[in-house]
Amino acid sequence: MNEFKLNKIPLSDLIDQLIELYDSGANFVDIVGHNGENKDTIGILVRNEYVTYNRHPEDRYKGTDPEEDIQERPLTDEDLNQLLQNE
Repeated sequence: MNEFKLNKIPLSDLIDQLIELYDSGANFVDIVGHNGENKDTIGILVRNEYVTYNRHPEDRYKGTDPEEDIQERPLTDEDLNQLLQNE
């Protein structure tokens, strides 16, 4: 297996593209890299066997209700002291 390094790939673009692919049903991708003179690039390939059709984008959030993780309670002196110590 040949290994090579791709430099300075913009994460926000990569993450946005991967989210879009996942929301479209992709479970897996093949990533191809190209070393260029001025910049390196990657290509993302999705094969038909990597896709689950008719999946709803909201399915990726099943079982992770952010409201369940929020605990409301008044701040105590100990909470405030911890916050001040962490600054």
